Amino acid sequence: MNIFNKYDDNRNGYLEKRETLGLLNELLANRGQQPATLSQFNQFFSDIDINRDGVVSKLEMTDFIKNFTNQPIISSAQVEKENIDNMVFKIFDKYDNNGNGYLEKKEALRFLNDLLANRGQQPATFTQFNKFFSEIDDNGDGIISRRECTRFVRKFLGLAPTE
Repeated sequence: MNIFNKYDDNRNGYLEKRETLGLLNELLANRGQQPATLSQFNQFFSDIDINRDGVVSKLEMTDFIKNFTNQPIISSAQVEKENIDNMVFKIFDKYDNNGNGYLEKKEALRFLNDLLANRGQQPATFTQFNKFFSEIDDNGDGIISRRECTRFVRKFLGLAPTE
């Protein structure tokens, strides 16, 4: 992703606010618009930093670029739902190895360990994994459904549950 790398000055794989401001101003200039005001930038950053960790990841940037360049303006609630649905789809696409539409324990362990690794943390212990799995597996059937995964993603991102 060339545009991301262009603005990732410190090459840490994330865009901090300062780096993101340069990106936004270039996008506005390309559209013949004035540079962003502080208020406009803060709203932009809030919209793009989906998980609210104070930086923009490549995944968040990819979703933003797709929406910025190809999508009509839609409500933030619709964007939120579509982004979460997209995240859950990607999780299942990557981790549901047998294609049965559920994450079994082995698949969920891979997901958790990748999630931890992306945050610079060690792989889950047996106890940590069991706690993680039992918190997601709402009905206790030993597998994670898309609905259960969606609830987890919303909770992980600090969003209100939908049900």
